Amino acid sequence: MIRFLLSCLITMLFISLQAQDPFAVGRPVILPNQAVVDGDDVRFRFNVDGFPNYFTLHRSNMFEFVYDSNAPLGRLVFADFSDTASILRLGEIYLLGRLAAREHYRGFRPAATTALFLSAVPFAGPVLGASFAIPASVTPVRIENLGHPDVPLIDHRLFYHGYTAEARRIKSRRIWLNLGIGVGVSLATVFINEVTQGGLFGENTIIFPSNRPNRNPAPAMTP
Repeated sequence: MIRFLLSCLITMLFISLQAQDPFAVGRPVILPNQAVVDGDDVRFRFNVDGFPNYFTLHRSNMFEFVYDSNAPLGRLVFADFSDTASILRLGEIYLLGRLAAREHYRGFRPAATTALFLSAVPFAGPVLGASFAIPASVTPVRIENLGHPDVPLIDHRLFYHGYTAEARRIKSRRIWLNLGIGVGVSLATVFINEVTQGGLFGENTIIFPSNRPNRNPAPAMTP
């Protein structure tokens, strides 16, 4: 029985680590009129291999550093919000960062594996797993765990912003996914243990009590 449970746990761990993001990875295909300025926010819609990607950026994030002979250390240039092409170009850089994180970020594995094993502990697993998953899922991803790809855009602020935002979303989702798997293993272990030990279906356990009167009552005790 123990070998069977360990085999199930290892199999589910392998499936969890090998699962891929459902979104396709590819270069965004920019369609016209896909950036809308709404007050202080800019709402984007990009199609990536037929899948729509929606996201919103604040106007304060729509800038980049430009290096030229007049500013060798770089100068801050905000997007021209009257120019749709300029806005879409910055939105594309942000989206490319998100897509790169889906392909390269694997730093979630230690936290997700810990959540899986803690939550799989019989009886106490749900409490142990949740006590770890709640703070771990909201903790920002460490720089050393980002696994940045070697691409020219990695130094661009919007690319980095998109990469880290997507990495944090992936980490949180994988932690809660493994928590659910571990809780399922924990409950199944408790259930199987109760069944094999007779705790649930023992001879003294009444599963479907009957309301019908006893046709063969016990003889009355005489003094």
